[in-house]
Amino acid sequence: MSGKTDHVVAVIGAGAMGRQIAVQCALHGVDVTLNDSNVVALDDARGFSEEYLAGRVAKKRITEDNRQDALARLHFHADLNEAVAGSSMVIEAIIEDFAQKADLFG
Repeated sequence: MSGKTDHVVAVIGAGAMGRQIAVQCALHGVDVTLNDSNVVALDDARGFSEEYLAGRVAKKRITEDNRQDALARLHFHADLNEAVAGSSMVIEAIIEDFAQKADLFG
C-alpha cells in the first residue's frame, strides 16, 4: 500500500458509492472523512469498512497493519462543516436527487 499523503479528502454521502470511495482513499494513504446527515448511514458505513478490510486481510490481499492504518485514516462526521474542514478535496456521492444536490452545492 502507498504511504501517507498530505491530502485530506471529504466524501459527502455514506451510501454504497461513498463508503467504497472512502475506504479506497484510506487504503491508499489518504486521510478521509466520510459525511452523511443520516447517522444510521454513517454507522452502517463504519461497519462496512471494518468488515470489508477484515475480509481483505482474510484473503491475504492486505496485511493486518494495512487494515489498521486504513481504519486510522477513516473518520466519520454527521456535521458537514466538520467533515470538510481542512479538506484538500471534496467528493460528492449523495443520492441522485437534483434538489438534494442543489441544496448541498448551494
